[in-house]
Amino acid sequence: MINGSDGTQFPPGSVTSHSRLYLFLTQLCRSIYMIYDTEVQLNGIKALKFTVPATVFLNGSDYPENKAFCPYECYTTGILDTSGCQSNSETAIPFKMRSPILVSAPHFYHGDPKLVEAVNGLKPVAALHETFFSVEPHTGIPIDGAMRLQLNAHIQPVEDIKQTECLQEVILPIMYFSGEAKINSVKTKLMKDKILGPLSVVYSAEYVAIGIGTFLLLVALVLSVISCLKNRQTAEEKTPLVK
Repeated sequence: MINGSDGTQFPPGSVTSHSRLYLFLTQLCRSIYMIYDTEVQLNGIKALKFTVPATVFLNGSDYPENKAFCPYECYTTGILDTSGCQSNSETAIPFKMRSPILVSAPHFYHGDPKLVEAVNGLKPVAALHETFFSVEPHTGIPIDGAMRLQLNAHIQPVEDIKQTECLQEVILPIMYFSGEAKINSVKTKLMKDKILGPLSVVYSAEYVAIGIGTFLLLVALVLSVISCLKNRQTAEEKTPLVK
């Protein structure tokens, strides 16, 4: 199932701190989601920052919701299975012949500590290695973000190849990429002038209309009470004192 957008825009007006934003990554042939992290401000524009949580990377055995993403076996927490990208139902490739390339967050961020300890020089840091989107909530447009993934080789002994018998099994990072984008000053001005400015006027007009409506309602209520009291007083004056 394709669940989520490509990340260029989310539903306008419906992005809140309670939202769960879905992305479909063609590189992984699957959807991932992001949850609210904090409120940020960029060039005077307020936005909600969403990050990919640790649950996305959890092993399917530890987190049943991820079990469906383990078509053959569930790898260690922190590793995303991309075997779905390598074949379809008509041209299935035997598991042992599949590509040994696995995907994770850079430096195995959100991964099992054993993955980090097995390779020298790794130091996962959120600010450098997390995937995030800062979304302007009225338009649903990201104004800042980074998509970060790491390619790894699954090194292990290969059956019937004697030279690999002494290999120690390890998931070895090959490279990682970080695609980053941030709104510039020109686009910031355009968004403020053409979208956010008019929206603020509309919202202000709504509050003014509500205020005027409330005031008129109160006036009508007061006039109604005064009219009722006058009618009662008139009726009492017309009533004879002695029958």
